[in-house]
Amino acid sequence: MSRIENRRKIDADPARVFAFLAERENAPKLVPHLERVWDVQPAQAGVGQTWRWAFRLFGLPFEGTAKMLEFEPGRRLRFETVGKLHTFWTYAVAPAAGGSDVTVTVEHDIPDTVLGKVADRVALGKLGESSTKQVLDNLQAQMVDKRN
Repeated sequence: MSRIENRRKIDADPARVFAFLAERENAPKLVPHLERVWDVQPAQAGVGQTWRWAFRLFGLPFEGTAKMLEFEPGRRLRFETVGKLHTFWTYAVAPAAGGSDVTVTVEHDIPDTVLGKVADRVALGKLGESSTKQVLDNLQAQMVDKRN
């Protein structure tokens, strides 16, 4: 399984940042190529919460399910996605001067049958790296937009 991690300071209170991240319907506002999230059960985030997702990679559609595996309110959440794309996502939030220190980690295992359709491993790694950075940039933009 490949692992990508990025960190960034977000100009918002950690409680506000975590609440935004924990709300699964916010995910398409953050994650590039994630088209939608639906059927979130139960609505309240926590261990055992499940949802469905739709993702488009290099023009190819993928759908699957996800399940929250770890949930430390205000600090950390970790979930697994299952489908043709198998991933583990972890978001960690910590107080920082003037805001929050946020880390996003993605571990992914993309089968060769899917890989052959989308790109080679090096290109996919570069896409993953830029996508985790984009998640953090999008989070910053969401936090700034919500202030106005």
